[in-house]
Amino acid sequence: MDLPSGVSFGDVISLLSPGIDLQMVTEMGIKKWPYQPDTYIGIVCFRHSKKRHGELPYYLNSPDCRDHDEGSDIALAMLTFKGDKLRLHSKVLTWSGAGRPTLSVNWNHSNLDSPIVLDNGFEGKGSGYLPPDTLMHFDFARYQISDDQVAWGIRAQTVEGYSGGGAEFQSLTLFRMNVDGVLEPILSEPMEFWKDIAGDWHEDGTRDHDVTSGENILMLSRKKHHGYYDLRIKSKDTNWSQTFIWSAQLNGYVAE
Repeated sequence: MDLPSGVSFGDVISLLSPGIDLQMVTEMGIKKWPYQPDTYIGIVCFRHSKKRHGELPYYLNSPDCRDHDEGSDIALAMLTFKGDKLRLHSKVLTWSGAGRPTLSVNWNHSNLDSPIVLDNGFEGKGSGYLPPDTLMHFDFARYQISDDQVAWGIRAQTVEGYSGGGAEFQSLTLFRMNVDGVLEPILSEPMEFWKDIAGDWHEDGTRDHDVTSGENILMLSRKKHHGYYDLRIKSKDTNWSQTFIWSAQLNGYVAE
């Protein structure tokens, strides 16, 4: 958490989500972006209601930044701090502001195992995209997507529980700010998984477990499409890789 001097949590929340009741905020963060002076990335997660479907109360003091129902929302923006004042540098992006749920991911072009909820025909908002359960951290590696533009990322996680086991799925979403000051998610892909499937029981009370995992890394290519460098996602364990190229029509990366 990188709060500029003299700036409070309430200042960040009011800037990203004007008028929101502070008691409805479930998670927030602000981090200084190293590739532009006096620039920060801020995020606020909040609920529209203290009750879920009019019945069960939410635990509002628990970190929560999900999009599994109509009750939650997100506000994400680039900020500048000049003259002792924090200001918006980009327009605020919300869950639905990108045309599909922000930070959601699908496994259509991945080598990694996918959550069972997708195998069972999950129909979430956004045609096959699964929203994350948890936001892990900002990813400020230098994603130089063009000669004059650096993207930044958010790492997120989805968790599944099985009988005697479970699984974790991590993803990376990259963002850029366009010439109109609009934040755009330009790539959202699975990056890592860990899965523990419980098996047969033994007489001594122990149980077999099938544990599998996989991890990918993101690399930048020297090749370009429409002025943007190609991105290559590569397995750390095998020879698998997938190249993503810029789509001028979609303003984002698509599988080649």
